[in-house]
Amino acid sequence: MDTETRFRHTMDSITRSSNASGLADLVRHAAVLIAHLDGHPSMADAPEAFRATLYAAEGTTHLHTLAGLAWRAGLLWDRPDDTTADHPRAAFAGCLPETSAHPAVSAASAAARAAAIPLAVFGHDYRADLAPQGLSLAPDGAESVECSWFIDGRATEPVSGRAGVTRAREARNAALIGVRDVLAARGWSVHLLASRRTATVRVLNLLATPPR
Repeated sequence: MDTETRFRHTMDSITRSSNASGLADLVRHAAVLIAHLDGHPSMADAPEAFRATLYAAEGTTHLHTLAGLAWRAGLLWDRPDDTTADHPRAAFAGCLPETSAHPAVSAASAAARAAAIPLAVFGHDYRADLAPQGLSLAPDGAESVECSWFIDGRATEPVSGRAGVTRAREARNAALIGVRDVLAARGWSVHLLASRRTATVRVLNLLATPPR
């Protein structure tokens, strides 16, 4: 059985399963298989939201998060033209479903994947899901995207503990500067928003517009 056929069988199995452990195994397998189908004609029309979902699954080990990504991947497999499709058990990679088709959000997600930048994963049930870690994307007008960085479920700094604040600030600054460099190298117009009201510079987020 070739890779494309195995991938299709795996995705069909995801749409028929409801067991969290089984879904986690299936979506991990699908993530491995799709990596071998990059550039394949069968994937030409796959929306970025679908690719991002499986990309996030490849870097995840948390059972409920994987199951949530499997639910999202299954929805997109069945309804590739409806990236806003939602389900109470679904989890979303990099952005919310209602913004995933925004051109700048989609393009930034693809650029992040190509550079192996982790996408934050958001679920409906934060008690069961692992706290989001990584890049979060949101539209900024019709043509631009706002990039934020989540650490332990927060896009802002901890409210207390100097050591924790310092670690989070250094990590978030480095991550967003890295995202800026990746997008700038691809011809994007980028602008880091930073605060200098703290002892060290605090990068808040990044605004980016793809090349015309």
